[in-house]
Amino acid sequence: MRLFTVSLFILFSIGNAMAASLDTTPPPGVQSAILGGARFGVSRFGAVPAATFVVTTSVEGGNGSIVCDSPVISGGTSICTITADGGYYLASLTDNGVARLSSVVSGRYTVGGITTTHTVTGIFAPGIPPGTCGSSNKGLFAVKPETGLCIYGTASSVTGTGPWQWTCTGEGGGPPDACFAGTLYKVKILESGTNYPTIQDAYDKVTDGGSVLVQSDSFTEDLSCNRPVRVALLGGCDAFYTGTGGFSVIRGTLSIVSGTVTVRNMLVR
Repeated sequence: MRLFTVSLFILFSIGNAMAASLDTTPPPGVQSAILGGARFGVSRFGAVPAATFVVTTSVEGGNGSIVCDSPVISGGTSICTITADGGYYLASLTDNGVARLSSVVSGRYTVGGITTTHTVTGIFAPGIPPGTCGSSNKGLFAVKPETGLCIYGTASSVTGTGPWQWTCTGEGGGPPDACFAGTLYKVKILESGTNYPTIQDAYDKVTDGGSVLVQSDSFTEDLSCNRPVRVALLGGCDAFYTGTGGFSVIRGTLSIVSGTVTVRNMLVR
């Protein structure tokens, strides 16, 4: 018995309606198959075409344009080019109702990994844009962010050792915007301000008399304190290490082989 693949051809119409067209009559010399109660013609080289999705745009009130690549194959990317009329700037951008203004980079907004239809809506406002934080705002990073700081305005220097802060000064004296980004790592040495991915990494680097700050989270590791130093392990820290409000959980073991270790707000399970 020879095996064949089913040829299923789907036609999408632009708009709210969708129609499927099935060829149920096999050509001469080709076997037929019944799947789910429907009869399909099958051929030796048939292939199911990938679905495509439409990315529509809307500009409320005019004064600019948004043009997106469309239609897009499933899993693909659409790049939207945004152009404001003279004397206007993009004040708001949403994608399927979710605010995305901070994701605009150099007049472009990218929709990636598309698996459904998208509606990108923009509003253009008159005047000089205020300082506006960029895509790095409220993000999580292993190192200090250096790109995506501001959509509008001039970025100040980025301060802090994780979390980080900076300001976007408005163009032409417009109001500034305060921005911040968190650290991807959740362990930090108090004295140096350096962030680490694990408690063990921080313990191995902390100096005598130093403190290791640990965010309120769960850590799967076996911690071995085997140095002749005095170290404080302070758990339950918030994302900015400005306070405590819970416990840090080590899912593994904690062994104190050498030195002195003070442990606070930490659980071992």
